[in-house]
Amino acid sequence: MPVRCKYVLGFVLAIAIPGNLYLVFTYMDLNLSPVTSTLQISGLCRSLLKEIRSDQVINATTPEVTEWWQAAALIYWSFVSPVEYSCKNMISVGNWHLCQDDPYAVKPPCLVYSFGIANDFSFDDAMGKIGCEVHSFDPSMHKKDHRRNDKVMFHATGLSGVDSDTFEARKDMYVSNKQLWKIRTLKTIMKELGHEHRVLDVLKIDVEGHEWAVVKNIMDDGLFKNIRQFYLEWHLFPDWPSKSAYVSLYELYAKLTRLGLTAFRKSPHPHNFNPGRFNIQGDNNYINLNFTRNA
Repeated sequence: MPVRCKYVLGFVLAIAIPGNLYLVFTYMDLNLSPVTSTLQISGLCRSLLKEIRSDQVINATTPEVTEWWQAAALIYWSFVSPVEYSCKNMISVGNWHLCQDDPYAVKPPCLVYSFGIANDFSFDDAMGKIGCEVHSFDPSMHKKDHRRNDKVMFHATGLSGVDSDTFEARKDMYVSNKQLWKIRTLKTIMKELGHEHRVLDVLKIDVEGHEWAVVKNIMDDGLFKNIRQFYLEWHLFPDWPSKSAYVSLYELYAKLTRLGLTAFRKSPHPHNFNPGRFNIQGDNNYINLNFTRNA
């Protein structure tokens, strides 16, 4: 596949069109003059993109990534590139989508965990109507644990990479004042609910930037092998996580593919490449190609 880069001052512009790979990212070392930035980016772009195919962006054959903007470019390219698995039987479940292709189809008895509700139970209720046992988690809603209906149970607990009863929440659009949350790892939650030997048919996570630590913890605990489908909203906010962590975050993101997590639907959010307001987000739905257990 030919690779073409266009340069305008300190920017590397990118568009995806059939037969060519274009990446979108901004070089943001403001200490460099525009001309110097352009020349440096020209060489870096060629070294980074030479003969990269779209399926190499998230696997081990990608050239070495050492800069935060390289990692951001590759993550964004993955968000907007075509899906890796074409689901033939996809249905809407609230504000997410479910792939009902065998052997990944979700059928009763099924178990669903949904993290990050923000008072929108549309996904949770839809999975309950399918006949699944659904557990909804959100510590930010100022609600106590309760049974929503005969299929959906609400827990005022957050998902994290550690266990704590006094986690101080990061302030964002959902948290405006100081809040202390109860948070647990996925492994701990499954043990507490008596599900440690169950298949998790669908794991949905929307935890506003905390997903990076959560995904790493799930990998470290070896739990992905028991997850049939995985839905996640990815976030790189302007101020968090730190750009110094982007390379390791990209490596984490790429590792999902090597574990068998394969996207059947992608929904990138509006982005901002402005240096001071850099922001990329996207919803990805994955089936697990390495899933072998039966519910």
